[in-house]
Amino acid sequence: MLIKNPKSEVGEDAKTGRRNEKVGFLEEPSTIIMRNLNPLKEDRGTVGMVRGKGYMKRPYEKIEQWMDNEISFPSVPRRRLVDSPIILEACIKGFQVRRIYVDGDSSSEVMYEHCFRNLGPDTRAKLMESIVPLVGFSGKVNYPLGIIDLSVTMGELDRVRAVTMEFVVVKCHSPCNVILGRKGMKSLGAVASTILSMIKSTANRIATMVTDRN
Repeated sequence: MLIKNPKSEVGEDAKTGRRNEKVGFLEEPSTIIMRNLNPLKEDRGTVGMVRGKGYMKRPYEKIEQWMDNEISFPSVPRRRLVDSPIILEACIKGFQVRRIYVDGDSSSEVMYEHCFRNLGPDTRAKLMESIVPLVGFSGKVNYPLGIIDLSVTMGELDRVRAVTMEFVVVKCHSPCNVILGRKGMKSLGAVASTILSMIKSTANRIATMVTDRN
């Protein structure tokens, strides 16, 4: 399977307000208005919720000793170094999802519509509206279908890490299902190595996830 650069359709999330060499400077909006798209499944306390810049309530995470484990990568002979994209798989809301592209330049986690539509109906009903635009390389502004919080489990065998991530759901063509950005990597306590085509994260012990070539 040929892997195109999935960033060709999706640029930097505008709510960061940071300069991106690829997409230019975006003015930071004053507020982000969110609501449940399914009025029959509204949860009390979420309707009309306004999230200002940087004032979102963070879920409490108990700090365990293993979270501070040292992460290191082996030395590799120069002839074995690679520059291919890091493509992983993970369990997202109970579904095994492949073709997850690790993108250290993305400030948000992105899920493409074709992947989102394969989630369960109860999960899809929790999609919330977002007015924060995404800007592509051409400068074209695209508004996402919405945002949604989903549980993500990654790791190997008994070394797994389960966290909740906020995904921006977008409608555009991509060979990938999900983009894992900087926030997701931080929540996993993960470090990526492009030349080794793998990431390592703290998960009870150190878990190693290597690029999925399928």
